[in-house]
Amino acid sequence: MVVFMTDVAAFAEWLSREMADRKVNQSQLAAYLGIHPSAVNRWVSKGVIPNPATCARIAEVLHIDPAIVMRHAGHLRAGAILDEMSEEEQRRFALPALRLAEQLLRESRGEAESSS
Repeated sequence: MVVFMTDVAAFAEWLSREMADRKVNQSQLAAYLGIHPSAVNRWVSKGVIPNPATCARIAEVLHIDPAIVMRHAGHLRAGAILDEMSEEEQRRFALPALRLAEQLLRESRGEAESSS
């Protein structure tokens, strides 16, 4: 698993702010995620970054775009990977991945599949 450099203090502040905006405390988030509250406490006060699967679950629980959570956690570099890819690589790998991410996001939001 590749984790890109991230400011763990910034992630902790961001997650705390997102939780506060939604009036969700650490214990509630832990309960929604089915984990021990000490795990959430480590994210917001101990400089621990949740793994990508947990970030996806956090996004679902807090109704945030998963890419935003992943980016704040340092699991996703916004745009940098595309800059490093050739046009052929983008056609073969990046575009299908983006389409899949869009589909998964629509499904998670309960949106109907568009007819194309």
